Amino acid sequence: MKLNIIADGVKKEYQRKKLINKKILLHQGSLYSPPIHASEFPIKLQANNHKNLSNDSVPSTISHS
Repeated sequence: MKLNIIADGVKKEYQRKKLINKKILLHQGSLYSPPIHASEFPIKLQANNHKNLSNDSVPSTISHS
């Protein structure tokens, strides 16, 4: 069985590094963004998409390295 795991509640850099070492590459938590109201989400997402299109980077809320 192949599962995709998303780690929730990542607050510290050492937690992110441990997850990466365990090959868990999808994370969310206050290390990446403080909690936001649902009404703010589309605005943040659109701003992040524009930023990524301009510099060809990975979204700041997802870690792939």
